[in-house]
Amino acid sequence: MALLVEDEEDRHNCCGDWKWEHFTEDTPYINEEGQFAREGEDPRGLSGAAQRAVTEVDLLRLFLTEAVLTNLVKQTNLYAMQERAKEGGSKERWSPVTREEIMAFIGVPIAMSIVYTGICMLRITLRLTKVRPLLDALVISFPQHYHPGKNLSLDEQMLGTKARCSLIQYMKDKSTKRAVKLWVLCDAQVQYCLNFQIYTSGTGEKGLSFCVVNELMNAYLGKFHQLYTDNFYTSLELLAHLLVHDTLAVGTVRLNMPMRLRTYVEVLKPDQSVFYSSHKMTACRWKDKRDVFCLYTVHGNIFETITRRKRGTRGEMEDVQKPKMVFDYNTHMGGVDVFDQLLSYNPLQRRYKRWSTKIFFRLIDMTIVNSFALWKLK
Repeated sequence: MALLVEDEEDRHNCCGDWKWEHFTEDTPYINEEGQFAREGEDPRGLSGAAQRAVTEVDLLRLFLTEAVLTNLVKQTNLYAMQERAKEGGSKERWSPVTREEIMAFIGVPIAMSIVYTGICMLRITLRLTKVRPLLDALVISFPQHYHPGKNLSLDEQMLGTKARCSLIQYMKDKSTKRAVKLWVLCDAQVQYCLNFQIYTSGTGEKGLSFCVVNELMNAYLGKFHQLYTDNFYTSLELLAHLLVHDTLAVGTVRLNMPMRLRTYVEVLKPDQSVFYSSHKMTACRWKDKRDVFCLYTVHGNIFETITRRKRGTRGEMEDVQKPKMVFDYNTHMGGVDVFDQLLSYNPLQRRYKRWSTKIFFRLIDMTIVNSFALWKLK
């Protein structure tokens, strides 16, 4: 298999010397794409256990395993004993919960949601102690039962809560302003969650966004995947790092564009583009309603012809040229957004006194949506 960055000189140029120049000829792909091959024998990406599953519950049990249920029973009974042993603790009769009762406890909110519709950071473990066993089990089991396709998308999710918790982030520009933040990696086509992290604190040596992408993509580096990210994550350093590890990337960017592109003085007309390249990387400035800046290691300066409604008319259609990168970005970037949308249809979340309970049921929600994704593939 050919490597994208083959020798030490290429690696140094890719990661260090940024000499941006105009494209002198049409270049469909800035990098020759490696031969991506889906892992496993099943062309749909299903694991052996997922192929043997007969019912929807069988797929759910791939994630809510006996070990997970046993731990829930153990911790519930242990907590009850500790509370009753305290001075002034409850003296009411107590019967240890069983596995069947725990399953019923999870099943009741699922039924209610149907009837009433309405990280580098993870090393700080103390803040997530109560949900740690389930969280760790899902981080292991999610990638075990589905082998993703070529295109992956990475984005954030917001779990809104008014509970008092040090995990809560305040973002005034978001619709959910006070929330626990999750970083999520999904298959862009199937909308299956492959990996996730709950943000606790810290930024990492190379910045928060670099650390998040590197942690979530660790198991998928070197396999010629194409990763799609938004402008929070995309940077020259990140794309160079991924390219060295034989992983291509596409993303919009904020202010860390090449200086030559940011200082490009010519006013672009709508649907007009300008491209620069620097050793296996492309920078693009494209004018839609306003300027869009992009960095990528997949495409060159090729265009895709699309048909859309002509602006300022009533139903009149026109053919326009859009950079292939923009077309692919719009097609594949929404994996996490669709996954988040599926979570919102029948959520298990209710008003809880404890933030840990809300996170627990969000994790159960994620297992249900992943089970549904596997069921559709079957």
